[in-house]
Amino acid sequence: MRGAPDLAVEILSPSTRRLDELTKRDLYDRFGVREYWLVDTEIEHINVYRRAEDGSFPHVAELAAVDDDVLDTPLLPGFSAKLRKLFAPID
Repeated sequence: MRGAPDLAVEILSPSTRRLDELTKRDLYDRFGVREYWLVDTEIEHINVYRRAEDGSFPHVAELAAVDDDVLDTPLLPGFSAKLRKLFAPID
């Protein structure tokens, strides 16, 4: 299979933050990625960009563990993840 993935997930780090937030987001938009998650482990947030019917690639959600938010996507029917669990320390 060739072409862009349907879903791209980036874990932000101080050294790549600007690249991931700006440059890669623009590249994913240009090449047709359907959804992009930017995961910020420092503040336990996930920003979601999703391809719209008109072809745009807007920011559709900023989810936070502190708000008990749940991450889901139409790309993975039945998938949902509580951010508190995703960011919870591993025992």
